[in-house]
Amino acid sequence: MSGPVRPSRRTKRAYRLCCRSALFVAALCLAVPSWGQGLTILPTLSLTETLTDNRDVQASAKRSDLITQVSPGLSITARRGAIHGSLSYSANGVAYARESSLNTVYHSLSSVGNLELLDGRAGVSASASAGRQVVSAFGVQGTDTTLNTGNQAQVYSYNLSPYLRGRLLGDVAYQVNVGYSSSRSDAAGLGDSTSLTASASLSGRIGSVGWGLDASRAVSEQADQARTHNGRFGGSLNYSPDIEVQLTLRAGSEVSDLQSGQSTRSTNWGAGASWTPGPRTSIRFDTDRRFFGRTRAMSSAAALPSASGR
Repeated sequence: MSGPVRPSRRTKRAYRLCCRSALFVAALCLAVPSWGQGLTILPTLSLTETLTDNRDVQASAKRSDLITQVSPGLSITARRGAIHGSLSYSANGVAYARESSLNTVYHSLSSVGNLELLDGRAGVSASASAGRQVVSAFGVQGTDTTLNTGNQAQVYSYNLSPYLRGRLLGDVAYQVNVGYSSSRSDAAGLGDSTSLTASASLSGRIGSVGWGLDASRAVSEQADQARTHNGRFGGSLNYSPDIEVQLTLRAGSEVSDLQSGQSTRSTNWGAGASWTPGPRTSIRFDTDRRFFGRTRAMSSAAALPSASGR
């Protein structure tokens, strides 16, 4: 069974970027001006002892061991005005009583933050995460991060997404989003990916008729695979004959190389209908034709009112 994988240069770079995103979230949290008003800082500590008769998760040549994991950490939450954020981090030290060469330290991180600017018309969202994950569908599966499966790696992910939204002339709503995300692991490129997305939309309503225009572009890249892209432009019309019923038509154009590896242009269209007889009940049906074929979707929701009695 192979031992811990040494992180590559790309993984170290992703770790630094992940840390910067986490620091950005932490800075948002700590920017709350008054302790005790919307800000919570909580130190954490956990100790786990695992006694196993199959440390390496093998069908034969089983080895027993006592595994100790110590996880000191910190939890920060902030919610005040334009700043919203949370961060949870722990450093996990794992020690094996019978095989010290397997001893390791891995990081667990979950953070998300949002900063609103210009009275909510602009802002930046950021998130970062880290942890040990299964990296291959063909290896030993399992969620216990202390067992020596040889199929787990430290994975770092982060996302940055600025946005702009508001109204033009009082009746037309606009929204612009840009997002960049990346994921890196220390398992020889397995699970490495990056993506860049951008979208813009306009929408409005005149009486019972609503309209919308939207455009989007996405570029993604995965380890050992060619870069792919997808771009869409389209419009929609919706009509509400009464407050319970809405009918929708969609049409547009799409350019993508996801299916054949070469850029192809296609026309897409779709239609939908929804019925909402009450605040707790709704039924919706949609059908679309895209470059990969026709899709159909139907959804319904219903909730009974709560009741109480003596």
